[in-house]
Amino acid sequence: MKLLLLCAFFATDSLPTEFQLLSAMESFYQLQLESELAEFQTTQKMKWLKYLPTVGVTYTLEGKPRPAVSWSSNLLYANQKDKAQVLAKKQSIYKKHQLALEKEKLRLRNLLRQHHFLEQDISFLQDLFKYDHQLFEIKKDQAYKIEIPPSEYLKAEQVLKKKEYDIFQKQRELLELELQILTVAKYF
Repeated sequence: MKLLLLCAFFATDSLPTEFQLLSAMESFYQLQLESELAEFQTTQKMKWLKYLPTVGVTYTLEGKPRPAVSWSSNLLYANQKDKAQVLAKKQSIYKKHQLALEKEKLRLRNLLRQHHFLEQDISFLQDLFKYDHQLFEIKKDQAYKIEIPPSEYLKAEQVLKKKEYDIFQKQRELLELELQILTVAKYF
């Protein structure tokens, strides 16, 4: 009976609401997304410098130096291509995070459903245990009045203890499931 009281003490609904769990998960994935996108947030000062023509010295056929200026339109093409690649990479990261978030939301909802079913199982077992305890009290009374042999009383006590232990195991399973739910939800 002490075991059941201990279980009942820890069995109080210790989980946050589904909304709080989903909010925590969304916040975690938002921070993760921001951290991955941060590498693309660099700001370059004086970007215009890469478009300046190259100034140098060339030599004529006679071997005399002369100033030379060169510029390539490939700079514009390469810059546009780089911008497009960065944008595509950002979109890829964003979509991967959205998919991961949706997948984890489904997993969390499945765990919450399992939690609900396990709570119902425990409640049902506790209701049955009340009847078993009353039957045990009858057997106990009969044993004290020497109406039944001691072996029958011990069997009844053993059955009651096994049922008490079954409830305890379900409570432990519930606590482990709650920890798993909090971990999946990233509820810190």
